[in-house]
Amino acid sequence: MASSRSGGRGRHRSSSPRRRRRCQPGRRHVGETHSPRLESLEQRLVLSLTPAPDSFAVTAAQAAALSQGIGSLTSRLTEIQEAGLLGRPAAAFAQPVGTLLPLGDTLRTSFTERLVGITTATDVGDVKAAFAAAVATDPVLSAATITAQLETDGVDRRLWFSVDLEGGVDLPDYVLDLGQASGTGSLADQGLMLGALEVDMTADFSGRLDFGIDLAAGLTAEQMLLVKFDDLRAYGAASHVGADALADIEARFGVMRLGPADVEVELDIGVTFDLVEPAAGWMTLGELTAKSANDWLAAVDLSASGAGLDVAVPFTLDVGGFGESGTLQELVISAADILDPASLALTFPAISFPAPVSASFDFDQFAEIS
Repeated sequence: MASSRSGGRGRHRSSSPRRRRRCQPGRRHVGETHSPRLESLEQRLVLSLTPAPDSFAVTAAQAAALSQGIGSLTSRLTEIQEAGLLGRPAAAFAQPVGTLLPLGDTLRTSFTERLVGITTATDVGDVKAAFAAAVATDPVLSAATITAQLETDGVDRRLWFSVDLEGGVDLPDYVLDLGQASGTGSLADQGLMLGALEVDMTADFSGRLDFGIDLAAGLTAEQMLLVKFDDLRAYGAASHVGADALADIEARFGVMRLGPADVEVELDIGVTFDLVEPAAGWMTLGELTAKSANDWLAAVDLSASGAGLDVAVPFTLDVGGFGESGTLQELVISAADILDPASLALTFPAISFPAPVSASFDFDQFAEIS
């Protein structure tokens, strides 16, 4: 855990560049040989996308592969929501990020398990209707848009379904940990003791899932079903400032009692999931299901998003002998990266001895005074 002695209260911002790994569509060339005196000509076959009509036929095998692929993707997302970085306690929280913001579970229960009509679909309109029905009555997710497009790349044709999802749940009276578990290098070990901070948090989800069907003949489900996604986000937010500050929170730093205090909390945290697609720009169902747990975890790029956490504990410096004695001060707890517990940090107010000493005093020494 890091500490800073800067007197100002800064708002922490975190940015995690999201790298796009989807390849640009390739071009295929059909060349002809001409007389050396003539300039060579090429016919360029360029990828094109056109809206798929609702009447476009979907076979029983294609519908079954689509259902299987959707179920496999959400199951694999559930696998990693408690693995790696997502399985570790989050900064300022008493639980892992993957259980705080369970993207895989949410997609599985709110979307996949409700797709009851997709296996009987006979055309594009049926598939779109099944997607819409799956989220129409769900209390968590809704579908902002559902589109179907035909992709033509030379002689290859693919049918793509894109589902833009969004939604969220309220988490009232959610208790922030704020490094109060001692013995782990936490803020409690640095001398900070806080009463329970219960915030009204919202957990939201957004992103687009793309499911494709390779329309070539003779393919198995593992070969024909294609998946890709970018910027699937699970994020949480809470704001208790001004009149909505958390009132009468007990607070102590070392020998100094800071509370009861009206503590301000600003919370904007999130995790973004990006699929690292192979060179083709998508992953087949066969590739998706064949990956080991470690390979699948490596195939999903995770990054923290949002401004982070900022908690301000105001107090009056009631210790005499300082130039700031009797004035209102502020101790700030911050965490810029939810995926990094070490980002949880304290920022102390700047205080000093007046003339003739005229020297600064390290506020964190109050934790060492018995």
